[in-house]
Order: sequence, then structure tokens, then C-alpha cells
Amino acid sequence: MKTKKVMIFNKREGLFFHLVNKWNEIGSCACQSRGLFNAAVSGGKSPRPFFTQLSQNKEINFWDKTHIFMVDERFISPFHKDSNQRMVRERLINKINIPLKNFHSVSIRNTVFQSAREYEQELKYSFKLRKEELPVFDLILLGIGKDGHTASLFPYNRNLADMKNLITAESVPHLNYQRISFTLPVINHSRNVIFLGTGKEKASIVYQILIKKNKKLPAAWVQPEKGILYFFLDKSAASSLTLNKNFVIS
Repeated sequence: MKTKKVMIFNKREGLFFHLVNKWNEIGSCACQSRGLFNAAVSGGKSPRPFFTQLSQNKEINFWDKTHIFMVDERFISPFHKDSNQRMVRERLINKINIPLKNFHSVSIRNTVFQSAREYEQELKYSFKLRKEELPVFDLILLGIGKDGHTASLFPYNRNLADMKNLITAESVPHLNYQRISFTLPVINHSRNVIFLGTGKEKASIVYQILIKKNKKLPAAWVQPEKGILYFFLDKSAASSLTLNKNFVIS
């Protein structure tokens, strides 16, 4: 049975506080069980305060055993203002005691497809994968776009149907940049997946995903096969939901 937990927070500060605690809990368990904590994170505006709060947490003592991967990236210079990895470096990596080799970012090569294949090889090497094996992340942190996209998997784009590769590349006509992203099989193979949703503009799409289960939306296809799916929402993002006993409100 798939496990889903919806956490709704009256104050955004409380959301990020509990999200940091969840990171610490999952990471500690992973290190105790397997000696490593493999996490993947997304960019965007929503997680910025979380990364800042995470970098300031003094209880986390396993950064040397932590590997952080990028879920997705724009095909732009890592120094560009819109680069996901630049934001993660500035908000988190540069402020914690993590070995630089433990941050796995996307190398920008001649073409977006070349970058995707190289990042896929990085995954295979890091997880020591055999042919047709999938990496098993301890935690994948995702955002939810107003159009229902997650990672760089957008509605009506062909990379949503990519079940063969670990990493997919795509040109999205209505966006400024080409994109590189984890595929759905990689995301759904994780032990824990957390959606982070904040703001009133996310209320409608959260309703479509959680209540209507609208399969036209990529985020609705995120259903960990054996792991736990969490929704961390502030009260604005959850404002279109009818509260029930299955939701945890804090």
C-alpha cells in the first residue's frame, strides 16, 4: 500500500522548522542503516528559506556522509542567476561542512542531451548501478508548479513518458531554457518524496493533485512504489482542501 501524509502548517516558519526536522530524521536513519544519506533537491523560490534554515541547524552531524544531487536543472551556466545549482550552492552547500565532491550538480556541455547523458552516468557511478537498475534515494524534495509540473517534467511534454532513462532532457517551448531532469521512475523509486507547496497561487493545483488526482498533471504521477509521499503545505497552499482526519495540521 502506498503511504501518503499531508502536513498543513498555519505558519510558514513552522513548516520549514518541521521540514528541517524531517530531513534530520530521514538522514539520521539512513546513516545508521546504510552509512550514507542520499538526497536530491529541486530549485525554485519555495525551498530557498528551507535551505537557509537547514544550513543553520546545529543538530545535523552527518554532512560528511551526505550526498546531495540536483533533481533538475536549466541548460544554462552554473553562474547564471536562474541556475538551480547556483541557488543551492549559495543557500546551502557553501554554508555547511559537506565535502565538495558530495554535491552532484549537472555539468553543462555542448548540448542539453549530452549534459543529460553525463549526469545519468554520474548517477550510475555514484549508486554503483547494474544494467537497468534504478537508484534508491533516501529523500527527494520536489516543488509543485502552478501548471502542475514537478522537477522539469511539464504537462504534455514527451519527457513525462520517459520510462527508459534515469535522466531526461527536453525543450519546453513556452519556457526560456532547455531542461534536464530526473525521470518519473527515479523519483518513484525513492524511499521518501516530499512535495513542498507554499502560497495561495498553489491552492488550485494542490486541490487538483490531492483531491481530483488529475493525471494530466505531472505531479500527480509521483507515487513512490514502496516509499512515503509527503505534502508539506502552508495554510494558503492548502486553502482549497476540505480538511479531514487524514491531514496533520500544525
